[in-house]
Amino acid sequence: MSKCKKITAKHLIKDYGDLERKLKRQPTCAEYAKNCHSMSAAVPVFGKPAWSKILKAVGRKPNPSALTAEHLIQDFLLLQKKLGRRPSVNAYMVRCHTPKVLDRVFGKSGWKNMLRAVGAKALPKHAVTADHLVEDYLELSRRLGRKPVFAEFLRMQEHSLNLINRAFGRPGWRKLTIAAQRKMRKLAN
Repeated sequence: MSKCKKITAKHLIKDYGDLERKLKRQPTCAEYAKNCHSMSAAVPVFGKPAWSKILKAVGRKPNPSALTAEHLIQDFLLLQKKLGRRPSVNAYMVRCHTPKVLDRVFGKSGWKNMLRAVGAKALPKHAVTADHLVEDYLELSRRLGRKPVFAEFLRMQEHSLNLINRAFGRPGWRKLTIAAQRKMRKLAN
């Protein structure tokens, strides 16, 4: 990926070419976002839909057959592992694939059909433990270099206050920060 302050069309196209040569095939949008630039970085340069416009700029056509049901399910399971809970449809759409892709591969109601295909491997919707929330808090603290504030934690870790209260009881945020501080002290000793 190019190291630059301002991302230009030239950088986006060059990084696409580098990734295509590395993979020896046309990369998917998810692979490009993972290895090069997110679509949120590409939209200001190319507009929406950025991925289609990047492909057009490099002389490629969208390759819908590149994404199989297995690929989409694997992305779901990887995101689930990272989050420690079943991803919400919004989290999956932002980090992995669009509704159009899901519908194209799984048929109408692609999200629901994919969840059926994932089956027992999908965690319950609200299977977040207190330990997982503490780990998320500590991981975000390391990333920020300081203790996160409530709004940052909710936004960056994609959790809700209801979820925190369900895991810790009320007042959930206060109990979460106390538990995280205890764990930090324990790790320091």
